Amino acid sequence: MRKPGNSTARIDPMAQRGFSRLIEGWRWALSACVASAMIFIFGLAISLATSTPLKLLLQDPNHTANNPWYFGFIEFASVLILIAAGAVAIFSASLTKGPCKRFLYVGGFITVALAIDDAYMLHEEISERSFYIAYGILIPLFFIWNRKFVFDGPLLIIFLSGFMLALAVLIDTANDWGYFGPSEPENLLELFGFFLWSAYFFSVSRMSISRSASDP
Repeated sequence: MRKPGNSTARIDPMAQRGFSRLIEGWRWALSACVASAMIFIFGLAISLATSTPLKLLLQDPNHTANNPWYFGFIEFASVLILIAAGAVAIFSASLTKGPCKRFLYVGGFITVALAIDDAYMLHEEISERSFYIAYGILIPLFFIWNRKFVFDGPLLIIFLSGFMLALAVLIDTANDWGYFGPSEPENLLELFGFFLWSAYFFSVSRMSISRSASDP
């Protein structure tokens, strides 16, 4: 005859796992709400500081300006791919260990920073020269500091990305100095450079997770 305590012993672990998952779900939900509230408060501060109606910060810019949906399509695509690559790198860093963990964390945040700058044109609004100098110093130092890991990855991709982005900066600087040529070459170089940059971090993220999974 089955003892009364046996069924309880089998149910308790299941209930405990369900409760743990519920708590974990609430933590993520709370984190999402806090992040959303922080973005809203920051937007509200911008609205008050610039006397801009809040609805203009909440709406899509094409809708606000009555532009077709495809205006800025290529620009938005480059921002989305950078955000995706940065998120993948940061998530992958949480699953890896060793030097690649730091590389992916820092590289992921740099990628997200590039996406934010490209989306809101911060370098145009604040100081283009300062941004370019900072990028020109910090990004090479980042790769040099992590050279052991970098040389073990897909070098061709990041070299091509760096070359195209540097060329885009040179064209943009030449335009600022009085060479008013078409903007399409600069924008296309930036597009290919950002997609190559993203492909690099997709690749090294996959490589790092595979290596971590194979390590004892």
